[in-house]
Amino acid sequence: GNAINEAYITINDRQTGNLINNTKSDSNGNYNIRLIEGNYTAKISKNGYVENYFEIQIDGQSDIKQNITLYKPDVALQNLVISKNLVEGQNISISAILLNTEGYDLNLITYELYVNNNLKGSRTTNLSGHSSKAINFNFIAESGEQTIKIKANIPEQEINTANNIIEKKVTIESFSNNILLDNIIIYNVPYFNTTNIVNKGDKFVISTSVRNLEFSPLYNVEAN
Repeated sequence: GNAINEAYITINDRQTGNLINNTKSDSNGNYNIRLIEGNYTAKISKNGYVENYFEIQIDGQSDIKQNITLYKPDVALQNLVISKNLVEGQNISISAILLNTEGYDLNLITYELYVNNNLKGSRTTNLSGHSSKAINFNFIAESGEQTIKIKANIPEQEINTANNIIEKKVTIESFSNNILLDNIIIYNVPYFNTTNIVNKGDKFVISTSVRNLEFSPLYNVEAN
């Protein structure tokens, strides 16, 4: 791969964790650090790349050559699914697949839900290399045309940000409670004969049917 200049190298004592030395790579990607005998952990980092680590063991006076690779990360979103009951006031379910397309672990991946560019929810997760997970959101629908968008972000600079956003336009129907009560039937108790006359003190049962005159489903309909 290409040489990476200005990569920051820190050396810590493996047992105590104390910082021993640090340096930066030159324009050719080379670095040089002097260490005494001991066991160390080296961390290599640069903005826009995933940090990398390796162990160093120094026995006597010797030169050790260690080539390190730094990777640029990439996450992607796929398969946006929106629930079918798109009615004003209803709880809308949204799901998608979040992928880590590269072969190393990524931490603190943030994914967010926007409806008409208004933030509705934000969550954080971790993904191991070449893995994926289903992500989910819910929001209460408002009537009209809505642009539903999920966006993913990571702390590091990515190879490709074009696949970090997935969106879909939907139309939320206005809620209507246009219902019809008909077929009212009165039954005498205890004989359950139909009647049109009810006298004071009589016991009776009323039966009716409820019809939804709209195409949208209605929930929690009560009759009193």
